[in-house]
Amino acid sequence: MLTTNFHESLDDALARRISARVAFPMPGPQERTRLWYSLLPERAPRAADIDWAKLGERFELSGGHIRNAVLRAAFDAAEVGGALDMAGLWRGAVETTRELGRLVTREMATPPSPGGARR
Repeated sequence: MLTTNFHESLDDALARRISARVAFPMPGPQERTRLWYSLLPERAPRAADIDWAKLGERFELSGGHIRNAVLRAAFDAAEVGGALDMAGLWRGAVETTRELGRLVTREMATPPSPGGARR
């Protein structure tokens, strides 16, 4: 089994030896919203201010990158003994976006004001 984000870079000889290919397209906003919500365990302490839809709409991340952002936020919250909140998840998403080499605008870097938690 081989996984890659750069299938077009495979050597022709290697590409001929691959018998099956499965493409996983980037998730759209609704799929990302579900991923944000589902990647946070139910038993994890969380604040009421999390707007899952806003995270899904704003950050064009794959499921693996959303997982990384959630983990960053979880570690940060655990370090201070607090619950996961919108600001922490937003910071995790911004850091993950920067790590991917993508531009983060000032608007994107600032978490939204609390008060619109949605599933």
